[in-house]
Amino acid sequence: MTARLAALFLVLVGVPSRADDLTRILTNGEKPADHRLTDKPRNLDGYFPFQPPADLKTWNKRRGDLKVQLQVALGLWPMP
Repeated sequence: MTARLAALFLVLVGVPSRADDLTRILTNGEKPADHRLTDKPRNLDGYFPFQPPADLKTWNKRRGDLKVQLQVALGLWPMP
């Protein structure tokens, strides 16, 4: 019974092995090229002017992009 519990523990928790080193994508100390790691975070104190669209065609394209972005943010993409 104790051996079964020990085996179950090892299966559930896992045993660190050399395979962990082989599955890494980046070498030690290397960071991915991601602007979120290097750029200063945005806050509401910045200057973000509103640029209205120049014509109806531009607005309709922006409208479609905003609709998809909002649906993704609300968890409605794809629609349930």
